[in-house]
Amino acid sequence: MTPEEGALEARVVIDTRAHDRTPLISFIVPVYNVQDYVIQTLDSLATENFQQVELIIVNDGSTDDSLARVLDWVSTMEAKCLVLEQANAGLSAARTTGMEYAQGEYVGFCDSDDWADVNAFVRLAQFAKERDCEVGLLRSAVYDDMTHDTYDFYDAGVWDGILGRASTLVTNSIREPRLFRLEFNANYRLIRRSFLFEHGVEFPRGRLFEDLEPHFVEIVYAKRIALMDATGYFYRVARPGKLTYDRGMRRFDVLYAARSSLKEVLSGGIDEVGLAVVFLSLCRVVFWSGQFVPNKERRKFFTGASEMFQSMVPLSARQDAIVRWSGDEFEALLVAAFATGAVGFLVESSCGNKRSLLKAMPMITNRALGGRARRHALRKARRMLTFK
Repeated sequence: MTPEEGALEARVVIDTRAHDRTPLISFIVPVYNVQDYVIQTLDSLATENFQQVELIIVNDGSTDDSLARVLDWVSTMEAKCLVLEQANAGLSAARTTGMEYAQGEYVGFCDSDDWADVNAFVRLAQFAKERDCEVGLLRSAVYDDMTHDTYDFYDAGVWDGILGRASTLVTNSIREPRLFRLEFNANYRLIRRSFLFEHGVEFPRGRLFEDLEPHFVEIVYAKRIALMDATGYFYRVARPGKLTYDRGMRRFDVLYAARSSLKEVLSGGIDEVGLAVVFLSLCRVVFWSGQFVPNKERRKFFTGASEMFQSMVPLSARQDAIVRWSGDEFEALLVAAFATGAVGFLVESSCGNKRSLLKAMPMITNRALGGRARRHALRKARRMLTFK
């Protein structure tokens, strides 16, 4: 994708940027009906060093007071802001529009109901620039809007394994394939703007899981990836109207995203070790999504997913994912199920039913899986499942 392609017609509402030098970061903030949250988001992105950060706020056809509140905020701040307005087209389209107008060396994304530690992102961008990195990553945390609890995001253990005791690290997917296992959300990272367009990083319109393919594209193609041991992004969960836990047929979008992701990493020349980790990562997100598919459609969903994985991922990579990269017992069985097409086990597990060793037998005795992977899966199964 080039800067001219893919963006919708947008109207410039206000532009207070007037840069005298290239900003370090362009933060793109899509806005749609978040009048109760957007000011907190924008406050978190304001910085005293206005030359380093520009905000590109894309009002995606909001029908509430979101735009008015944004404009009022901009009028009282010295931050460098571009406010755009377009007809409602969804998160992906709003991000694409923002990318067209971005002028910063690095591009970041912030959803308008979340918030960020802008100073952590500035430090990350400075470090990434000094070390000539195309991508920079920060840790993230979760804020529960109902309970007001805050906790580390689920990939904290992966971060710990990659960083060890280091406070910063520069690496890539060849040296550290566990990068693929990090959360696929776009918002806790910075991407060099030239890299975005050079590798056609884009967010598919009209689909859920729009962040999945860009995550794998960035990790597989980046030669240098900067990690900083600091929490920079905060996800708001459990707020009314959030789509994360939407139930319905749109959950099938994850199969499209997984297939596109596999095509990208395969065309990017990924090695088999990396492919095994990608396969494992996709198994996890596909299974998680399958738990929100209507019950009567789950067999169709998991059949499609299993057939896709078996046709696109070589058996050796599937075996390596089970033996070398799976973590706990259930993860090993989950990967084995997708690797062998054990749809019944996947359906039962996604419904929360008590998993049975007898129901798992067809997959862990499947000779096509190979002796080593079968023995590994059987050991995991015996520790976890029951004879019922």
